[in-house]
Amino acid sequence: MFPICDRAGRVIAFGGRAMEADAQAQYLNSPETPLFHKGGSVYNLHNARKAAYDAGTVIAVEGYMDVIGMAQGGIENAVAPLGTALTEDQIGLMWRLAPEPILCFDGDAAGQRAARRAAERALPELKPGHSLRFAVLPEGQDPDDLVKSGGKAAMEAVLGAARPLSEVLWDMTVEGRDVATPERRAALDRDIRELVGRIKDEAVRGHYQQDLKERAYQLFRPQRQVQQPYVRKAQRPWRGKGEPEREPIQTPPPASPREARSNEQQLAAALATHPVYALKHLEALSRVRIAEVPVREFLDGMLGILSDVTEDADDATLVTLLTARMPAPIWAEARDRAERLRLDQLEGFDLDGRIADLLSTLKDRALAEEIVAVQAAMEHEFSETLWHRLRALRQERERLRGLDGER
Repeated sequence: MFPICDRAGRVIAFGGRAMEADAQAQYLNSPETPLFHKGGSVYNLHNARKAAYDAGTVIAVEGYMDVIGMAQGGIENAVAPLGTALTEDQIGLMWRLAPEPILCFDGDAAGQRAARRAAERALPELKPGHSLRFAVLPEGQDPDDLVKSGGKAAMEAVLGAARPLSEVLWDMTVEGRDVATPERRAALDRDIRELVGRIKDEAVRGHYQQDLKERAYQLFRPQRQVQQPYVRKAQRPWRGKGEPEREPIQTPPPASPREARSNEQQLAAALATHPVYALKHLEALSRVRIAEVPVREFLDGMLGILSDVTEDADDATLVTLLTARMPAPIWAEARDRAERLRLDQLEGFDLDGRIADLLSTLKDRALAEEIVAVQAAMEHEFSETLWHRLRALRQERERLRGLDGER
């Protein structure tokens, strides 16, 4: 029998664990009473308070024996739910002890399902400075087993590798997904918006949206191949069956750093002043690569905020929305940049056309860089996959350049 206490150490219920493996129920708790609600209590809360304060965190494990085993191994800041999935009330109790509790789960499929449930339940409750971290045990071991076999150091190594909630949510969202097509990427964007939309706190919601959009940007954008040292010329055809051989498209001289930086800054300045054009070119914006970090942070934040806005919104409405939801330093820098450049004040200046040109230039540069990277990889080792990728890049770039009157 295990006494269950409130924060003051007063016994409010009991928990029982079966001694026989074939018992009908492994765990039993006292019935619900005005003093005891199992979804609103955690085991060992009163004993873990001082240790959690000293350690700066509190650890949630699965059951009574895990808490006791960790305490015997010298880790005294552990608590456990009472035979149920972690609830919002229990998360709130742990937040009173530490701002970022560590949830420690088994490495098997059941443990991962429990982690997913805990992450989803925590979302609406998130607030500035309060979150969760997730630690995964070696498969087949629970905390009690790990402490007995490896001692305190083994358990501390697992806890030291705990991952933030944002990473766990991202893995939950993209696990097993193929994002090779625009439709699948749009579906992922939709799921990210739905997930982040559960967060009640507006400031936290905005930062999560920006973080997940940045992760999606990194996932969607073509990854440059690392150029390998020259080994030998690939003795393979560079054309499809029945297709005449042609020379690979050569990359034009790269834009100078100053020119590339100017293009990116002009794009950000135009969109900060007239965000309606961001709605118009939303798909193209989501596919360009931005090298300058402040500009990239601004555009990624803007895409995250505007992704669920209707297309009939005007500039004033969108500026108000961006001011309210974008991190203040990023928005202030974007507005300062817009004030310096003021492209829209030049007489006879076609702002929409200029934005389209800038997007085309940035996309052309990205395609050219990837063509060079794929060609370098093919020089090192030919593969059909690389050949088809090169062909698709050529065709996409030719289509893009054809819009500019170039062949």
